[in-house]
Amino acid sequence: EFPLVSQPRIQLGRRLHRSTLSDGQKEAVSLPFLSQDRFVAIQGYAGTGKTYMLDRLNQEAQKLGFKVEAVGPTHQSVKELNGVVENSETLKARLVRGGPSRQGLGEGETPDHSKTILAVDEASMISSKDMLQLLQQSNRLGVHKVVLVGDVQQLEAVSAGSPFAALQKTGIQTATMDDIQRQKNENSLEIVKHSIAGEVK
Repeated sequence: EFPLVSQPRIQLGRRLHRSTLSDGQKEAVSLPFLSQDRFVAIQGYAGTGKTYMLDRLNQEAQKLGFKVEAVGPTHQSVKELNGVVENSETLKARLVRGGPSRQGLGEGETPDHSKTILAVDEASMISSKDMLQLLQQSNRLGVHKVVLVGDVQQLEAVSAGSPFAALQKTGIQTATMDDIQRQKNENSLEIVKHSIAGEVK
């Protein structure tokens, strides 16, 4: 079931508690399994370990009987995604095809997406038009959970609109990763924290 019922929920919580994930990463991994909403967001600031979090999300999904599919807006993002989620593809490829690859399905066979979690990386770079098309397609196919992962402070879409930021402003359920993992030097870490807060001076 979605959200998870008591026993799987407890087991997930125990595994994450014993892990080396930051508090923000734990919240991000948990959200797709605990939320009742089809569409959720993960706001992960630069250096907070979004790729590592997606790897753990994929592992937990497999343990709980779910399949993770992943898309990214650029070939570079897909290249990184393939390191944690096999057969990741560009968003455009999925939209043009009308859904995920039908590889392995017989003629006329309808794929079941009721156990599918679709991770959308670099969501801040996706235009309003493509985001709408993706969400409508996911509804039509019955994809059970769409997880939009990105950073509102990083690159925006080349085409019109900033749907990732707009969705957060209008109340999409969001997990926030603000525990900086990349910078270990205390001075560098302070610089990044001030940058995130918009304190350029």
